[in-house]
Amino acid sequence: MKINEFWEIYNKHYKKFTSPGFQVVNYPLGGDSGCFMRSIYKNDDGRYCIDITVERSNTPHHKEYDSEEAAVEDILYYCYSETGYKYQG
Repeated sequence: MKINEFWEIYNKHYKKFTSPGFQVVNYPLGGDSGCFMRSIYKNDDGRYCIDITVERSNTPHHKEYDSEEAAVEDILYYCYSETGYKYQG
Protein backbone atom coordinates (compact mmCIF):
# COMPACT_ATOMS: atom_id res chain seq x y z
CA MET A 1 0.00 0.00 0.00
CA LYS A 2 1.20 3.51 -0.79
CA ILE A 3 1.22 6.49 1.58
CA ASN A 4 -1.46 8.32 -0.41
CA GLU A 5 -3.72 5.26 -0.03
CA PHE A 6 -3.02 5.25 3.71
CA TRP A 7 -4.13 8.89 3.97
CA GLU A 8 -7.42 8.07 2.23
CA ILE A 9 -8.01 5.28 4.76
CA TYR A 10 -6.88 7.39 7.72
CA ASN A 11 -9.11 10.34 6.80
CA LYS A 12 -12.13 8.10 6.19
CA HIS A 13 -11.78 5.61 9.07
CA TYR A 14 -9.29 6.75 11.72
CA LYS A 15 -9.38 10.55 11.84
CA LYS A 16 -12.56 10.42 13.95
CA PHE A 17 -10.47 8.86 16.75
CA THR A 18 -8.07 11.84 16.90
CA SER A 19 -7.32 12.85 20.49
CA PRO A 20 -4.33 13.98 22.57
CA GLY A 21 -3.40 10.29 22.73
CA PHE A 22 -3.80 9.44 19.04
CA GLN A 23 -2.93 11.46 15.98
CA VAL A 24 -1.04 10.79 12.74
CA VAL A 25 0.42 13.61 10.63
CA ASN A 26 2.40 13.78 7.39
CA TYR A 27 5.48 15.80 8.38
CA PRO A 28 8.58 15.29 10.55
CA LEU A 29 7.98 15.81 14.25
CA GLY A 30 9.91 17.97 16.67
CA GLY A 31 9.98 17.63 20.44
CA ASP A 32 7.18 16.88 22.90
CA SER A 33 4.07 18.68 21.69
CA GLY A 34 1.82 17.82 24.62
CA CYS A 35 0.09 15.15 22.50
CA PHE A 36 1.12 11.67 21.50
CA MET A 37 1.65 11.80 17.77
CA ARG A 38 3.13 9.75 14.98
CA SER A 39 4.05 10.89 11.53
CA ILE A 40 4.68 9.12 8.26
CA TYR A 41 6.54 10.83 5.44
CA LYS A 42 9.27 10.52 2.82
CA ASN A 43 12.50 12.31 3.76
CA ASP A 44 14.88 14.22 1.48
CA ASP A 45 16.99 11.08 0.95
CA GLY A 46 13.97 9.22 -0.43
CA ARG A 47 13.51 6.97 2.59
CA TYR A 48 10.16 6.41 4.24
CA CYS A 49 10.06 7.46 7.88
CA ILE A 50 7.90 7.25 10.96
CA ASP A 51 8.46 9.62 13.87
CA ILE A 52 6.96 9.04 17.31
CA THR A 53 6.78 11.73 19.98
CA VAL A 54 8.47 10.90 23.24
CA GLU A 55 7.11 12.44 26.43
CA ARG A 56 9.40 15.13 27.85
CA SER A 57 11.91 14.80 25.03
CA ASN A 58 13.24 17.34 22.54
CA THR A 59 13.54 14.73 19.80
CA PRO A 60 11.10 12.11 18.54
CA HIS A 61 11.85 8.43 18.09
CA HIS A 62 12.71 8.08 14.39
CA LYS A 63 12.45 4.94 12.25
CA GLU A 64 13.41 4.61 8.57
CA TYR A 65 12.15 1.96 6.18
CA ASP A 66 13.50 0.56 2.95
CA SER A 67 10.04 0.37 1.42
CA GLU A 68 6.93 2.50 1.44
CA GLU A 69 4.80 -0.60 2.03
CA ALA A 70 6.67 -1.50 5.24
CA ALA A 71 6.20 2.00 6.66
CA VAL A 72 2.50 2.02 5.80
CA GLU A 73 2.01 -1.46 7.28
CA ASP A 74 3.62 -0.28 10.53
CA ILE A 75 1.50 2.88 10.80
CA LEU A 76 -1.71 1.00 9.93
CA TYR A 77 -0.96 -1.50 12.69
CA TYR A 78 -0.47 1.42 15.08
CA CYS A 79 -3.86 2.87 14.07
CA TYR A 80 -5.53 -0.49 14.64
CA SER A 81 -3.84 -1.09 18.00
CA GLU A 82 -4.73 2.38 19.31
CA THR A 83 -8.34 2.50 18.10
CA GLY A 84 -9.44 -1.13 17.96
CA TYR A 85 -10.79 -0.51 14.46
CA LYS A 86 -9.31 -2.83 11.84
CA TYR A 87 -9.56 -1.59 8.28
CA GLN A 88 -10.51 -4.42 5.94
CA GLY A 89 -9.41 -3.36 2.46
